Amino acid sequence: IKSILIDHISKHGDLNVTSQRLIEEIKSLRLATETPSTATISAINHSILRNTINEHAFLAATGALAYWKMSHSKFREIVPRIVEYYLVHQFAIRLGMHLRAHFRLLGAEPTNRTDPAEHIDLDSLLGEDPVVARNRAEWQANVTALYGILDREISK
Repeated sequence: IKSILIDHISKHGDLNVTSQRLIEEIKSLRLATETPSTATISAINHSILRNTINEHAFLAATGALAYWKMSHSKFREIVPRIVEYYLVHQFAIRLGMHLRAHFRLLGAEPTNRTDPAEHIDLDSLLGEDPVVARNRAEWQANVTALYGILDREISK
């Protein structure tokens, strides 16, 4: 196309300054052809690849967010049920074993019920775990001591 334009302008014979500038502009001009050059194809492929990578990254991020939301909601629903089941199940097992031992339902004959060892200790069954109670008492003592120190420092 460039050569046709240049030939058509050159046919008139007299090339004035304007015609020469026009020919120079046509020579320096980049016209889009019907078949793209290798550089154009590479640029197009790079652009498509960049868009594809961005789309894949976006899809991966949204997929990860959706999976996190689903797992968080499942965790929030299931964990309390599991803890509740475990606590109730463990309590039922401990109470059942204690009652079977107390009433001698495991095969032995009942003995004297006035024996102090035979009384059901509900505090141990229904109460706080001794280790937890000891830790709680320790923490409460520490907090009380800190309150005392703060009160003395504030009153100075």
